[in-house]
Amino acid sequence: MSRSKKNSWKWLFFLLLTLNVLFVFSVFLLITTNPNSESEPHDDYSSDEYTEYFSVHLTQSQLNHLLHEQLEEEKVSAEIVDKEARISSSVSILGRTIDASMDFEPAVLENGNIVLHQKSFNIGGLSLPGSEVLSILSSQADIPDYVEVQPGNNQILVKLNEIQIADQYYLRAETFDLEQDAITIKVGK
Repeated sequence: MSRSKKNSWKWLFFLLLTLNVLFVFSVFLLITTNPNSESEPHDDYSSDEYTEYFSVHLTQSQLNHLLHEQLEEEKVSAEIVDKEARISSSVSILGRTIDASMDFEPAVLENGNIVLHQKSFNIGGLSLPGSEVLSILSSQADIPDYVEVQPGNNQILVKLNEIQIADQYYLRAETFDLEQDAITIKVGK
C-alpha cells in the first residue's frame, strides 16, 4: 500500500472521529441548555376590567372526560389521578415504545391563570429530574402560545387570560381544589 493512501485513511478517520465528537457535544448542549423564557406571570387584564358572565363548576371525573375528548387525537393524554394532574405519552426509543408520565400539582394564581408545579417524571421505570425534562419540552415540543414552560421553576404556566373564546370572552380559574373535588372556571370579558 502506498504512503499517500495510508495518510488519506488516517485523515478520514480523524475527520469522522471529530464529527462524532461534535455530534455528541451538540446533543449534550441541546439537552442541558435552559432557555431564558422564564418570565413572571403577567396579568393582561385587571380585576376591575373583568366582568364575569357565568361560572363552570367541574368535578375531577368531568374534567377527565373533557380532557379525554379534547386530546383524543393527540399523542398525549392528560387526566387527574390521585389528586394530581398527570400528562402521559409514549416515546419510541430504539424501536421500543416506552410509557412516560409527568405528575403536577395544580394551583390557581391571583390573575386566574393555572400553574402546574412539577412533582415527578417517569419514563418506563426510571425517574428523571423534572427541570431537565421541562427544558427539553420547552425547546422541542409544539406547545400552544398560552402555555409557558418554566424549567427553572419546575412548573408550567397555563395562561387562561390569553385564551380567547369567540373573539371577546376570556377564561379565569377561580378554584382548582382536587382534595374537595371542586374546579371552577369563570367566563367573562
